[in-house]
Amino acid sequence: MALQSDEARKRHELMTKITVKAWTDPSFKKKLLSDPKGTLAAEGLSMPKNMKANIVFHEDDENTRNFVIPAPPQALSLSEKDLNVLAAQRLSIQLELF
Repeated sequence: MALQSDEARKRHELMTKITVKAWTDPSFKKKLLSDPKGTLAAEGLSMPKNMKANIVFHEDDENTRNFVIPAPPQALSLSEKDLNVLAAQRLSIQLELF
């Protein structure tokens, strides 16, 4: 698989920062839910005008575990083996949170 581009790495770092802020700052979380695009833009993550931002918090408890299954990577031409590696990496991150 190809290495992440600098732009993808920066977006990932920014989304990590936004995620931690949403976890630790209830007022930021509320703002993110009420105005996702504006809040993301204020944090440095701009999106095209015609693109929608949908923020969902999957809050697990002792009886419920939420799993987010992302859309498959459309822009990449990956083998089934590479797709399995990618899916396993994403799943391992989710499972570490249990």
